[in-house]
Amino acid sequence: MGQGPSVPQNKNPLVVNFRGRTAVITRHATYDETLAAIKTVKTFKPELSSRDVYLTAFIQRLGDEEFEITDDAWLKVIDSIDVLYIHIVGPNEERPPAPPYEEVKRIQPKNLSRPRTLAIEPRRD
Repeated sequence: MGQGPSVPQNKNPLVVNFRGRTAVITRHATYDETLAAIKTVKTFKPELSSRDVYLTAFIQRLGDEEFEITDDAWLKVIDSIDVLYIHIVGPNEERPPAPPYEEVKRIQPKNLSRPRTLAIEPRRD
């Protein structure tokens, strides 16, 4: 029916972790739906409802590194994620923009204390 991307119905729920507290949410087809679901988790809501956040995960097929998960990478990696980690964006933190992409690669962020960002290299025709 052409309703856009979807997450398989038989996929396990998604575990989310914020400052050592965990919750289980439904896997959503879009990054924005996932953020909205995270911000409604009862134990996270007081701290997250009005804050900007970013998400990270360990993706087994890419090794033991933690990666920032962006909107652009969401559908490509959602099936590989077991636990999402939620981080609040600090007031003075500049986050490097993730470039548009075609295949997953590792990108070194400007701030080395942050996880690497998943990005896909632009197609070079």
